[in-house]
Amino acid sequence: MTNQTPDPVEPAADASHPDVETLADLSEDLLAPAEAAALRTHLAACPECADTLAALTEVAALLAAEPVEPMPAEIALRIDAALAAAQPPSAPNTPNTPNTPSTPSAPPPAATAGRGTAGPPARSDRSSRPGGARSRRRRLVLAVAGCLAALGLGATGLVLSQQGGSQPTAASAVGPNPEQQHPLSVAGPEFTAAGLSEQIDRLLPSGSGGQPHASAQQSGGGLPDCVQQSVTGHQGETPLLITHGGYRGAPVDVYVFRLADDPGRLDVFLLTPGCTTTPAAVQLEQQIPAR
Repeated sequence: MTNQTPDPVEPAADASHPDVETLADLSEDLLAPAEAAALRTHLAACPECADTLAALTEVAALLAAEPVEPMPAEIALRIDAALAAAQPPSAPNTPNTPNTPSTPSAPPPAATAGRGTAGPPARSDRSSRPGGARSRRRRLVLAVAGCLAALGLGATGLVLSQQGGSQPTAASAVGPNPEQQHPLSVAGPEFTAAGLSEQIDRLLPSGSGGQPHASAQQSGGGLPDCVQQSVTGHQGETPLLITHGGYRGAPVDVYVFRLADDPGRLDVFLLTPGCTTTPAAVQLEQQIPAR
């Protein structure tokens, strides 16, 4: 009877290769010198990771070639709302149990490897398939370009062609030209009814409080219909400020208008984000003095 030696268990591929974020940091020279040197050594022996880095470089070149266009306010608000909804709840603090011996941490995988191993082990058959890495690289570049087109960030005229198998080129990149831009605050403060006046005053651009807004009478104001139906008395006006934050623990979109009959006061609306066809729910409407 012949004894058969079982095949060695292949280590997980993802644990031995850098992720896309690390490769992106390398392309932007954001890594520490020692980490960058080790990563470049790995890239010299890993064609798939090197191909991913090349794809990231091509994506950066495509983005750099695009004209700098302001993001539409409605898209920015939807992104803020999605990010706020995607944040995981904070884990409750678990008190330390007395008389519980601490469990020693397991040694890192590198500590159990034999001496003389240079670099991560080879990946499974995915990297050895002809054209596999090239196809993955092409999908990465096309996916980023598709996201740009969906957001309307100047990629509507982006044309990608495969030259030499994997070289995308950008042509006739023409971005949108919105007629107006809303001051947009990236931060998301927690608004309160009592402190709303001071909070809005800090977010408004300097000097815009009670001054007539040049585009306040332009039709539509760039707001979706479901929002215009909720900002009673300001349909067709352009808000002085659009921002995103929270109110009573829930995300809200904030719209600030100047009162046409009283330039010394502002009308603030806190609306539930993400409306489509039905009017957005008004969580709070409050008039505050303009400063």
